[in-house]
Amino acid sequence: MIKVETFDEESMNEMLSNSLSCTPLESYPLTALVLNKTNGNPFFTNQMLKSLHEEGLLYLCSDTCKWRWKNAIFGKIEVAESELELIRKKMLSLDNLVLTTLKVMSCLGSPFSLPLVKLIVNSSEGIEGALSTGMIIQYKGSSTFYHFIHDQSKEAALSLMPKNDKIFLYIGMKLLALLSPEELDEQIFTVANLFCQAIGSTDEENIRMAELLVRAGEKSLSLAAFETAHKYFDAGIKLLGKNCWKTHYSLTLKLYNNMGKSAFGMAKDSIMNEAIDVILTNVASSSDLVQVYSLKL
Repeated sequence: MIKVETFDEESMNEMLSNSLSCTPLESYPLTALVLNKTNGNPFFTNQMLKSLHEEGLLYLCSDTCKWRWKNAIFGKIEVAESELELIRKKMLSLDNLVLTTLKVMSCLGSPFSLPLVKLIVNSSEGIEGALSTGMIIQYKGSSTFYHFIHDQSKEAALSLMPKNDKIFLYIGMKLLALLSPEELDEQIFTVANLFCQAIGSTDEENIRMAELLVRAGEKSLSLAAFETAHKYFDAGIKLLGKNCWKTHYSLTLKLYNNMGKSAFGMAKDSIMNEAIDVILTNVASSSDLVQVYSLKL
């Protein structure tokens, strides 16, 4: 009788990496999942991989001739905290510049623009290192847009960020300073999403962020993306100070007017009426009531 040893973390990952022809770091999310569900038992591991393949969740990609697995694997089979910890541990073993680059990439949404990463990181070594991990792949064949190969890898990278909003502020402000007006218009949602998670160190920073959030929200309104617009206007309002109607009247009025419009588009009457009430309480002239009354009609 031949005794087959139970897989541990390293041997499981080596087996999967070799079997699926991918890098060890790329296979770690799958390793963590399989190890968690089978406890390293070779028979159950074999059965689980067969089952995933039969269900089309583990498949050979015809375009790349490489084995891939769908993110549905991780939704169908609950991902434990220990699995994310496993991926985080492997990330922490990377060169610091590569790890920093992966963190920045995780902040920029999915897919993200590689030229934006280059602006922020300003290190070809860090970017090349991140791409060589096998965790980052081109998005639909694009030469400029990339994404994490699995959501779990992105979540792990994001979880390694400092537990504060300063990094989002730093990245957003750096892009705001370096992008041309045309480039900023193209990337406005990326920058707005960063500002939704940031709080400025000064009133000036908060106002600059609120102004950009208004632009992003208005662009979302024009696309009938009412929930996204509402998110931007709500974030912009939260950045304003207590005396915003006195210190930044036009900006505040614009935010609340647009908040009402986005709420109307979502059929959220209570939110719309709250915005209208705030405007009616603080409006400075009757001419500023035109948009409010158009919502009430």
